[in-house]
Amino acid sequence: MKRNQPVRIEAASRPAGGEAAGYTDRLSKALSGGGPVPNPLVCFVVGTGRCNSRCLYCPAWDHPAGDIDAPMLCRALREFAQMGGRVVGISGGEPTLCGGMAEIIRTCAETGLYSIIVTNGAFDAVDRLEELLDAGLNAIEVSVDTLDPVKYKRIRGIEMDGVMKTLAALEKWRNEGRVWGLLTSTLSAANAPDILPLLDYARARSWQMTWHPLKLVRGIEDRIMELWPSEDVIREIENNLSLVIESDPDDVLLYADKTLLRHAGDALRSRRLRLSPCMAGWTEVDIALSGDVRACCSMPPVGNLRKAGLREIWNSRRMGLARAMTKRGLCPGCWYSGQITEAMFWQRRMGLDVEDCIRGLPKRG
Repeated sequence: MKRNQPVRIEAASRPAGGEAAGYTDRLSKALSGGGPVPNPLVCFVVGTGRCNSRCLYCPAWDHPAGDIDAPMLCRALREFAQMGGRVVGISGGEPTLCGGMAEIIRTCAETGLYSIIVTNGAFDAVDRLEELLDAGLNAIEVSVDTLDPVKYKRIRGIEMDGVMKTLAALEKWRNEGRVWGLLTSTLSAANAPDILPLLDYARARSWQMTWHPLKLVRGIEDRIMELWPSEDVIREIENNLSLVIESDPDDVLLYADKTLLRHAGDALRSRRLRLSPCMAGWTEVDIALSGDVRACCSMPPVGNLRKAGLREIWNSRRMGLARAMTKRGLCPGCWYSGQITEAMFWQRRMGLDVEDCIRGLPKRG
């Protein structure tokens, strides 16, 4: 396959001509009950349950699972593209460990879908990522909470050497115009002072950066509470994020929704935070390792790809009920661990006036 050309985010993801305005109009009518729901634009996928890191805040490594069924997912992604989908974000576990990942990325490339992988970059990730770049991968998002090796090992449970090799390779690939480079970080008591240094590191390499707050996960609460910030640390996080937002008036540094970033501290204070109505099940869809399809990862499945196609599930009564829950503020309520920030980022990149669509919906406190 031909190597990637220099990345043009807007060209890869933005609807052409007046398509964005048309989509916004259809979405607004659907939200008001006056028309069918338009196609999903963003698809989030869990590629594997396996992981080679030992993060304190993640259950993947001590509750390992297998890989997603790649042929099943590829069929769904082809259907997603036919429906008008634009962006596929793949996480895990560690998605580069998935045996069928090159096939999945190749399917995205062949169908015109913009593909992003979230990786820890650990150990020999560079070789695996190189293979995925050759398959057509568009963007690499490295999850790194600090550049301090001592802090990193405390949070992630492994040495940082492999990650630094991946970051060096990402810089090279970005300079060659082969990939869009991103960093993502989980906010906790262990890395509040690292927010600005990480941003400076990304800025120097023409990468973009996002953060999401620590969240409780059932079964590993005690482990996560080791990293839970005090009120003083939450205020430090808020102050540093305010500086981050102020430093990016032209929206070139942040791969995140600024409104949500401003509420990161609130998400750490209130574990059931509700902000403005989200678009889970309206503009994006979530595919789990098992093939379960959800409006978002915090909600029950509405169908399974082993039993039905993505289009059928998207238009199903059960997905309609899930949409009604998010519309009325009856979903579990969360900051959505980064996926909402990414979805809203893409909505704006596509020229969608989502705020106008949701203006009349119930507010969340």
